Amino acid sequence: MKSLKTSLFTLLSLGVSFLYSQQNYLTSQNNVEVVIPSDPAVDCVQEYGIDRPIFQMGLAFSTGNKVANDVVIDPYSTFNLQMLTFEAFAENGYPTGFTIQLHEDNGSGGVGSEIGSAYIFNQGDFEATLIDDWSLYRVVIDLSFANVLLINNTNEMKFYWISIASELFSTGDIAFWNTALYTNGPSNPQWVNWPSAGGEWMPHSDNTEGIMTVEGTCETLSIEDVNSFEIALYPNPVSDFLNIKLQKTIRSIQIYNMAGGMVLSFNELQNGKIDISTLKPGIYMCKIITEIGEVKVFKVVKK
Repeated sequence: MKSLKTSLFTLLSLGVSFLYSQQNYLTSQNNVEVVIPSDPAVDCVQEYGIDRPIFQMGLAFSTGNKVANDVVIDPYSTFNLQMLTFEAFAENGYPTGFTIQLHEDNGSGGVGSEIGSAYIFNQGDFEATLIDDWSLYRVVIDLSFANVLLINNTNEMKFYWISIASELFSTGDIAFWNTALYTNGPSNPQWVNWPSAGGEWMPHSDNTEGIMTVEGTCETLSIEDVNSFEIALYPNPVSDFLNIKLQKTIRSIQIYNMAGGMVLSFNELQNGKIDISTLKPGIYMCKIITEIGEVKVFKVVKK
């Protein structure tokens, strides 16, 4: 994994030789690197699987198969995921649809519990650009509508997982996520969930990393806890109105569900409180930004 200020796409030259099976595809390739400036609105870019070996392998992620890459979040920071780019291929045809699901880490560098609902993208909902004659596509999915916020409130790196399941290509051919051989962390190798292997998440035996780019915006959180921030949030758990007492001027308050989606936003307090009565019972994250740009995130329980 590398973190860059530009999006780097490697174009493949395929067709020298290949080994094809339901779950694996092996091909020789040559690299041509093209550097394209990032969208100016994006200030964080992470690229995974860009150190391509001589022989490239893809993992099947259609016909019930799912494959996952992890994303690394730095200590005391947030990552607002806006764009997801990966490479998909089949023997023939073009992509017809994808399902994206976010996951927690299982605590041991693997896929854990699902976060919220999956995002389903049908043909026309994503950009697919042919980058090789043998049905290899660069797929770009815009996730900015979902307001996905990945939060790390700890002093260690935190991992989230993005799993992708593809529909068959337009010709009915099995779809593969284009991969590279895994290099040393901080990210982890891919995990797979294949019905033919028991339908449970497990590390892939070939130690691969999906070719993937995630783009968004990052913010650094303060390390102080609630007390040192001189803030009081009450009652917590809360039913209707959450009181917020702070000795600094607040610029904005945003409430996120545990899937990272923003569900409420406030530019100011009303009589020292915000109304969250419309939220369903559950656990939420309250993000407070002060007028000088300080960012604090606190857990709130809605009764």
